[in-house]
Amino acid sequence: MMGWLRFLKPVSTYVASVAVAVFVAWHGCGELYRWYTTGELLTRLDSGTRWAHWQLITFDSHPFNFIIAFAIDASIAAIGLAACVLQYLIIRKWWNDKPRPAD
Repeated sequence: MMGWLRFLKPVSTYVASVAVAVFVAWHGCGELYRWYTTGELLTRLDSGTRWAHWQLITFDSHPFNFIIAFAIDASIAAIGLAACVLQYLIIRKWWNDKPRPAD
């Protein structure tokens, strides 16, 4: 059983990291696509009451909040895409490694 755990732990860690990277990239790119197509960003605004609510904002309606939300969404997309590229390079390195002949 210990042999399986030694194998499953790195594989499951890698699969989970790929899933997180893809989700982060998808979320960031999805928000940037929403901005590109509609000019709006979905953000959570505090209305001064006890509960904050989600709202679509534009640059005309909330300029400061829009710039902050856009910068956060662009950063999330960049981090997610960078993580996906890093995962790709790790897979490519692993795939191209050739076993060395035993002497």
